[in-house]
Amino acid sequence: MDRIVEPVVKDKGGKAVAGPHESAGDRLLKYVPPDVAGFYAVAQAALASYSKDSLASLSASTLGIAILVACIAATYVLLNRQMKSKALQANVKQRLLLSQFTISVIALLVWSYSINSYIWGGLYKSPIAIIATGIFVMFAGIHVPTITAAEKQQSPGTTTGQ
Repeated sequence: MDRIVEPVVKDKGGKAVAGPHESAGDRLLKYVPPDVAGFYAVAQAALASYSKDSLASLSASTLGIAILVACIAATYVLLNRQMKSKALQANVKQRLLLSQFTISVIALLVWSYSINSYIWGGLYKSPIAIIATGIFVMFAGIHVPTITAAEKQQSPGTTTGQ
């Protein structure tokens, strides 16, 4: 599965000349990696059981933060591994990776808030969750990474594909 949101290639005038035509839904799925989100949901369910254990040595909130950090790290590793296979110049890859990773972290935080995970504790408010989710979905739908035709040129040693 390709996790990288494909950039649109634009000419000097800013007009799109090439690039995939991913839908807003496709981009949204790539911003929230399903394997990471799935693991996070399962881990939160496990924390629910853990928090009821009277012998638990760490708080569920502490473990929840550790799980979130692990998911953020996994997101970076997954995105970085796939970005390396893209036929783009190294500096363009880094820029696109940073952009997508930042959006993916925001997506994971919004999603974790919207499911009222343990890290949020008493801070959770359902109206805020609905608004934050709506704003993120709209942003993900309109944000399309762009590169110039010159940046699209393949650098030595890179291949296309996933």
